[in-house]
Amino acid sequence: MRTRTFSEEEKTELKQKMKEAGWPMLMEQGLMHMSISKLTNEVGIGKSTFYNFYSSKEEFVEEMLDENRRYLLKSLKEGLDGRDKYSSDEAKALICNMICDANNVYKHFSVEDEAALRKMYEKNGSAYPNIDREKQVIDFLVSLMSGVKKDLDYAVISNLMKIIVLTSENREILHEEGYTRTKDALVELLLNMVFEESDESAEQ
Repeated sequence: MRTRTFSEEEKTELKQKMKEAGWPMLMEQGLMHMSISKLTNEVGIGKSTFYNFYSSKEEFVEEMLDENRRYLLKSLKEGLDGRDKYSSDEAKALICNMICDANNVYKHFSVEDEAALRKMYEKNGSAYPNIDREKQVIDFLVSLMSGVKKDLDYAVISNLMKIIVLTSENREILHEEGYTRTKDALVELLLNMVFEESDESAEQ
């Protein structure tokens, strides 16, 4: 059977179509349960064609996640609308929204999903989670924000962000009566790790 050769323009278009079809599947089903067959059927290509572009489902998902990260960071920068930085209050609200947003894709990830990504990274000789990449993302974020501490503990900040998401993922095993207060306490701890104490808070 003759294998079709795609032009670079066709490759770019097909990859974009796969991402557009794949993102809602990832949000609804997570990595492990999303179906490549369903994805390729929706795009109108054969399943084997998918593997001409990606070596695995994990690689495809990671590319979508990376593209989503770049889109969010670009949106934050554009949101300044000519200003140098967000105020501390604006920055705190942005961080809360990013982590606690129902559309945060990591809220839809299972332990198995995370393990699959870790296995892919280890196979490629990379660490997962990747503290260097997370440091780059955090540094970019705080470069847009006022009132940030000089010496940030990147590992703790990254861990707290993940714990907040995990708290949401595992809400059913927590005491519902204290869920909101627990989440708020974790967010407050995260903000205290990132931002200098305001003059108003210092006076209290």
